[in-house]
Amino acid sequence: MAYAQAFLTKEKKMMFPLEKTDTLKSIFKDFVYVCSDALELNGTLITTEQKEYHESLAAGFQDIVDKLSEMLEEKVKVVLKSLIINQFASCNFLMHLYTENFFSIL
Repeated sequence: MAYAQAFLTKEKKMMFPLEKTDTLKSIFKDFVYVCSDALELNGTLITTEQKEYHESLAAGFQDIVDKLSEMLEEKVKVVLKSLIINQFASCNFLMHLYTENFFSIL
């Protein structure tokens, strides 16, 4: 967060080349995605004794995402892989039903 505050706040980013600040913004977005994946993976591996700690990690992560969104002046989106996988599986299932019904009509 210190680097984001040093280079990406509204006042500071005007002092640096646009392509450099855009690159840094992109790196921070990638960082958020990787942290999101790690947090999601951690959630699948923890025991019940670690649930409270995991929830504090999730709250801290959300705080970072909110602060970065404010600094970058855009909403940093977090997409959980499990949602993508579930949506992909649902699409495959629907496609299977559609093609099965389509060919049964012929």
